[in-house]
Amino acid sequence: VKGGDGNTAFMNFRPSSFRDMAGNFNDQFFSIPTTEIPDTRPPEIIGSELFYGTGLLFIHFSESIDVTPTDMVNVSGFYISNETKLGEFGTIHVEGGRVTTPITDNSTFSISLTEEQRAQAVRMSGTPGGDVGSIILDVLAGTVYDLAGNPNVLFFHVVIVEHEDNVPPLILSSMLNLSTGHLIIQSSETMDTTPTSTDPLAPLNASRIALVNSEFNAVAMETERTTPGVTNVLINLDGAQYIQCDGHPMDCDKVYVTIVLTERQRVRAIAMSATPGGDGVGMTLSLLKFAVRDIALNFQNTTHNVIVNETADTIRPNTLSATLNYSNGLLTIFADETVDTTPTSLIHPEFFSFVNDNNVATTSSRVQNINAAQVQISPDGLSFSMILTEYERFRVLEMSDTPGGDGTPVLLEIATGGYFDIGQNSNEHETQIIVTEHRDSVHPELITAWLDLNNGTLRVFFS
Repeated sequence: VKGGDGNTAFMNFRPSSFRDMAGNFNDQFFSIPTTEIPDTRPPEIIGSELFYGTGLLFIHFSESIDVTPTDMVNVSGFYISNETKLGEFGTIHVEGGRVTTPITDNSTFSISLTEEQRAQAVRMSGTPGGDVGSIILDVLAGTVYDLAGNPNVLFFHVVIVEHEDNVPPLILSSMLNLSTGHLIIQSSETMDTTPTSTDPLAPLNASRIALVNSEFNAVAMETERTTPGVTNVLINLDGAQYIQCDGHPMDCDKVYVTIVLTERQRVRAIAMSATPGGDGVGMTLSLLKFAVRDIALNFQNTTHNVIVNETADTIRPNTLSATLNYSNGLLTIFADETVDTTPTSLIHPEFFSFVNDNNVATTSSRVQNINAAQVQISPDGLSFSMILTEYERFRVLEMSDTPGGDGTPVLLEIATGGYFDIGQNSNEHETQIIVTEHRDSVHPELITAWLDLNNGTLRVFFS
């Protein structure tokens, strides 16, 4: 019959295998032909189970199913649906999963879901990380066959027994882009970056993550959390945030998370890195328990010595604006990232010029350089200052839109190499930088006077 080897089956009976009503046992019989009645009953599903920790979907049938080879099972015929919410994100087409066990024909076999399918199933489940409701299984007709070649009929709403995921995620690797401050942490499974309002804990506790310069130190970890920058042992990432994702959790949650460092953390990381501007030694990553979690709300275990693949900062700093106080000649430059001002010799006033489109009475050129300006001592930051000499101050004032000027605001021009960021990238050649001008409001003071009695010349000196 269909499903057999093409040969007729025979029966053999040993003596005393059975007896008649009078109690007489049979003799030995050999090669009794068997009348075969084909199996025409389709296999039926009698249950299913999903283990969220491994992503294995077990399906139990009423009889043995032909799974040799495994492509006898059409996995695209299986659908997992959300009992409480249907639609685009409420149904999982199991296409892409693969039959895993057993390797021989049996009444039960399992399908290993892809990681994306497993994660979405958790979100739809009645287990931690789910929406409280349970999930069900639909199987299209002709998806599987029994050993006689009978296809299954259509099955709807097969209850899936759910086994919660209690496996903590493993941290596999990390990458840090020092240009953007984006720290990518790769995990063994899908991570949770999209909490709901009912979550008792946030999915990220950045204060339990550290970029480590040499060896993790618990005391330094706590000290850096309360007073950042007091040590060079590590950087506590308290204040860093997940990168914003406004889509559905299915589109946002991945097997990696992206954490955006604060500007101060990014700058400190450059200084501790093996990239330009660093100390030549690569960093490692440490995560204390309860730092990040998977979509089933399992937090990772404490993990140390995760190699950080560092990408150097290659983005040049840009000047955002400038202010100039004509009372004291203080020029302040504002940049879009931290500028390296230690030592002050890294700032080059000779590359800074003020430009004006109008000629003024005592200025023969529309450009005033400030080669002799004095750079002010300050920590690395988003701004730096320098004080113009008295000659530079009044020459620029004559070109300004303040009293004593020509009525046209000055613009600032900075040639390449004027200043550098922490990653040793210089600014681009920038022109027409807007300068906020503050008028000279300081009254001149008489310092002294000289009278030459030989010729009657009076010389008066002012501040």
